[in-house]
Amino acid sequence: LTKGKDDDTLRYYRAAELKHGRVAMLACLGWFHQAAGWHPIGDAAVRSDISDDPLIAAQQLPGAGWLQVAFTIMCLEWLTTFVCKPPEEQPWDVLGV
Repeated sequence: LTKGKDDDTLRYYRAAELKHGRVAMLACLGWFHQAAGWHPIGDAAVRSDISDDPLIAAQQLPGAGWLQVAFTIMCLEWLTTFVCKPPEEQPWDVLGV
């Protein structure tokens, strides 16, 4: 997989892999919280009770809610790609610590 790739491309692939892994972990955490019945913001935003089943809760979310989710993801992707790039030598160190 690394044949013919330069160091910059490999750093980009490594940073993208780490970012996708972190997003997957957050998605699992959100799924578990939803299934456990802990969703106070969701109930207040929809002004009704949301199902504890994450798939049914996704269907109950209004279209404006899905637009907010997509916009937030796009903003975070833009920030980490163009505005606040991670260090070249340590692409996993997002906070620069």
